[in-house]
Amino acid sequence: MPKLINLLAYDLIDKIIAYIHEHHLTPGTKLPSERDLSEMFNVNRTTLRGALQKLVDNGTLRAQTNSGYYLTAPKFEKNAHHFFTPIEDSLLSKQRLQLKATALSPKKAAALCPELNDFKQQQPQAYLEYIDAEAISLMLLIPMETLKKSNFSDNPFQDFKSLAYTRSQEISLITDNDVAADLLGVDKEEVLLFVREEIRAGKELAAIALGYTISRRCNIQVNVATTLQSGSVAKF
Repeated sequence: MPKLINLLAYDLIDKIIAYIHEHHLTPGTKLPSERDLSEMFNVNRTTLRGALQKLVDNGTLRAQTNSGYYLTAPKFEKNAHHFFTPIEDSLLSKQRLQLKATALSPKKAAALCPELNDFKQQQPQAYLEYIDAEAISLMLLIPMETLKKSNFSDNPFQDFKSLAYTRSQEISLITDNDVAADLLGVDKEEVLLFVREEIRAGKELAAIALGYTISRRCNIQVNVATTLQSGSVAKF
């Protein structure tokens, strides 16, 4: 029986997508209620919810508690190598990209950057990344003295080329940072891609960069075969 329900759910996914196209639904549009959809496609609620959940999982829909299901906008593609230098990312070349400095209270900074306890003398520089006027990522940089002494512009995320550096990066999925969710304007239950990058000049740590990205709005391309799952980490 579970296999049969699975097949019905996949068939129903195609019908829901066809409905979206036929009715020219735009991002942000709410789908009909579960009751109406069940009657429309002549399926039970269990099968319907299975199909809707798969569409949520692949980013086509988002579920809003006590409200319903909404159509999402197409995902953006980002290159992990240029995650903290989006101006150099060819995958974003056709998008309207903007970085805006964001002030953080000490409490918010601590919630976003637990490592500040190890570098008490440093203050993170925070930026919101907007693509087509929509906040997509929150990026933070904890600069060490090596980075401070280099000739960086006011926005360090725009150019790392002035420093000979090596980088190591970790990527994971999180759902437990309320401060990041609030700054990005999403629900606290929103799944975020969390990127942590160490930037070194030789053996000396120059900076730590942290990024929080709305996962349903963005795919990250990496240079290794990676499957991102909650709690997993990819290193390269």
